[in-house]
Amino acid sequence: MAHPDRPTVETHRNTPAHVHCLPVEILTEIFLDHASMVGETFKPWQRESFCAIHVAHVCRYWKEIALNCPGLWVTPLFFSPSLLECMVARSRNLPITVSYRDTHTKHSPGLAAGVLDTVSSQMARIQSLELLELEGEFGRQILSRLTQPMHMLERMSVSFVKDVFESIPEGLLAGRTPSLKELYFECLYIRHWDKLPVDPGLTHLEIRYRENAGSEVELPTIDTLLQVLELLPLLRVLSLAHCLPVPNLPDIPHQPVCPSLQRLYLEDWDEVMCIVLEAVALPKARDIELRITYMDFEMEFLGMALDYLKAAWAEKTRLKVLEFDYAEADDGDFHLKFKMLSNDAELVTLSIPIPNSAYYTRPHPAYEMDRLLTTIDDRVDFSSLAHLRLSGELGISLPRWKILSRCETLHTVSIAKAGVSDFVSALQEKFAVASNENDRLPSFPGLSTLEFVEVDFEKAGMSDSIETRPATFRLQRALNGRPIGRRVSSLTVKRCKGFSKKDYSHLKWFVPKLAIQWDEYEAI
Repeated sequence: MAHPDRPTVETHRNTPAHVHCLPVEILTEIFLDHASMVGETFKPWQRESFCAIHVAHVCRYWKEIALNCPGLWVTPLFFSPSLLECMVARSRNLPITVSYRDTHTKHSPGLAAGVLDTVSSQMARIQSLELLELEGEFGRQILSRLTQPMHMLERMSVSFVKDVFESIPEGLLAGRTPSLKELYFECLYIRHWDKLPVDPGLTHLEIRYRENAGSEVELPTIDTLLQVLELLPLLRVLSLAHCLPVPNLPDIPHQPVCPSLQRLYLEDWDEVMCIVLEAVALPKARDIELRITYMDFEMEFLGMALDYLKAAWAEKTRLKVLEFDYAEADDGDFHLKFKMLSNDAELVTLSIPIPNSAYYTRPHPAYEMDRLLTTIDDRVDFSSLAHLRLSGELGISLPRWKILSRCETLHTVSIAKAGVSDFVSALQEKFAVASNENDRLPSFPGLSTLEFVEVDFEKAGMSDSIETRPATFRLQRALNGRPIGRRVSSLTVKRCKGFSKKDYSHLKWFVPKLAIQWDEYEAI
């Protein structure tokens, strides 16, 4: 029920008010709202976080209200045993949030005892438990205390440092977590997956082992993993890293086990990812990321992953690519990202980051990119492609550019850190419309935005093109020769080699309505 003084307060909004004119209930709401706002970026283990708390005026009246407002004390601070004890007491019987990073216990035995006592004595009202970067005997002691049921627990996150590999204790949380919604484990070995403290209400599950953990511990079988997932009908986010099942079953039955899953993150080598993708149905998945740490199949994995995903999506067998991004870093790592529209009009995102270390042997760049695009083209529909972004040394050959140039929906092309000679050659061509052989469209008929970043206009193409004139000259001719209704409206050139002030002037002259953004002071 609204406080009787609230209308009075609202009528005097943004006007000076004496603090004594505000009732306790109003001030309490203000304090709680401010605490909630600060809590979005607050890190209880860092004293620097206090700089986010701004106090404009403090008086005895405000102090008394704050001290008697339990909601302001529900996140105990682990800076000293006395402060910890005071905050726990002032929070009274409200649900509390325990957020602790193991950085101080080595130098403060009293604080370590306070942390253990808080976790042990307040289990009945802990709503969120976050224990990060645990190690040594102290970490094991905390784990040993977590064997009682925590009926109010909604979020649990436990991580150990990467050079430590502890096991989940027997009977964690007594196997009963009726309110638990989010569960995160990192570098915490699970001996018995079927005894994880999960209930049907769980919505987020993240389990991360350290890399190459399979050489140290026993990984689950696909049957064990499926049994866990089948218990979680409301699971929306699943993240598994370096703990995927070993490939010991040649034929895995496809079964729907994740009816509510929206985001899937897998990190491991490609073969074990395929096992999971083949076994799990994902009728509602919208965001999928597959981070490959070792490629046994090289680019064949992408085709296998797409095939399994199309089967897992069931009705989404027709996928139209709207955006395609390929980014290669200087260290050889690269990232594929697709935004696709399914036949039920849902937007689906697929990301595949692949570190350079994942390759056993790295094929020739041109061959790799063409093989990559062929693999994709055989499984998804590129006819609706709208955005194409390429970054890295991997170029696209002229024949492949010619295929892409017929896509009438493609309106944005962005190329970074690569040669553009073959793209410009394809841009100069025209193709006949199927309905009328005499009606010829320019290549990339829907193109409106071009962006070149750190590209080399002097670099030769990968094909056997007989064109020898500079790419900048051919770009001018191609843009100028397009019909009025098919003109490119925006061109961005940043830190490019071989693009001069003369080229800029010619483009402005020959293509007068073209908006050009060029960092001329950095160009050669």
